[in-house]
Order: sequence, then C-alpha cells, then structure tokens
Amino acid sequence: MYSRPVFATTCLAIVIGLFGCNKTPKLNTVAASGTVTYHGRPVAGASVGFYPIDANSGKPAIGQTDSEGRFTLKTPLGGTTSSPGALLGDYTATVTKAKTVAPTALPGNPSLMSEAERKKMMDEMEQKSRSAYGKEGDSSPTEPDRPAAQSDLPLRYADPKTSLLNYSVKAGDKNEFTLELTD
Repeated sequence: MYSRPVFATTCLAIVIGLFGCNKTPKLNTVAASGTVTYHGRPVAGASVGFYPIDANSGKPAIGQTDSEGRFTLKTPLGGTTSSPGALLGDYTATVTKAKTVAPTALPGNPSLMSEAERKKMMDEMEQKSRSAYGKEGDSSPTEPDRPAAQSDLPLRYADPKTSLLNYSVKAGDKNEFTLELTD
C-alpha cells in the first residue's frame, strides 16, 4: 500500500506533466517581416512597431532593423517572452530611430583650474541646482531644460496617428512589407 505523501506526490507529478507549469499562452501569429528605407536607402538600427488599427482586436507586434534595413516582427506576450510573427489583421506601422548625439563636454579638471576658474564653476553649478529646485527648502525640482527628442527619421513616423503606414497581415500571404519613408 502507498502512503499518502507518496500518492499525493505522484498525483501532483501527473498533473504537472499533463498540463505543464508556467506555460506561455500561444497566439495564432503568422510570419511577418519587411524592409525599412528612407530616401531609398536601408535604415539600420530602427525600431518598427505594428499597432492594430482596431485596438480591441489584436496586439502590437515589434521588430528591429538590421544593417540592411530588414526586420522580423514578433508579438510580445509579457515579460521577456514573445511569439514570432504578428496576429492577422490591419495595422498602422511606426518607425523610430534615435539620433546619435555626442556627449557634451565636461568642464575642465578642477585640479588643473585656477582658484578663480574653480570658484566660477562652483557658482555656476550652485546656480543650476537652485534653478532646478526652485526656492530654498523646496524638495521637488522644476522641469529642467532638456533638448527636444532627436531622430534620424521624420517624427511623424513615430506615432501611429500620423505615420500613415497601413498594412494588412493575412493568412496564406507572404506578409513581406516595404516601409518606404520620405520627408
């Protein structure tokens, strides 16, 4: 005769074996890919998003372009898991690529500065700190001056409302898209 702990453990193992543990939901996605060009040239290092035109009927799909401007879509499932491809449906595409900006130069090395240069630098830093935090005793900083977002592509392609890049992912189709960007 089996003891209760052995029986319970055996039953649990059977249930886990039959139903699995931490299964990621499967989506009925189909392969979808394409190429991004700007002025006829491939765009490397861009993020591509396909957003359902009807937000209640699907999930977004995302991709990243390679050195030849090619991307393959995947549909995020949550966390770090995703399903290859995109769900069937109509989408508006977005394309973004952040401009590479050289870092600003730091002030000179304080140990190599004259006393007057060091004092001037400290006064400027104190003034910037005061202007960021408002009046004395205020612990919440005001919004500092920040440079506007910079992009290597026209900003209209970053928003599904303004990109005007509409595509349909269909069953049985190749679902190979060319995203031709212009000014």
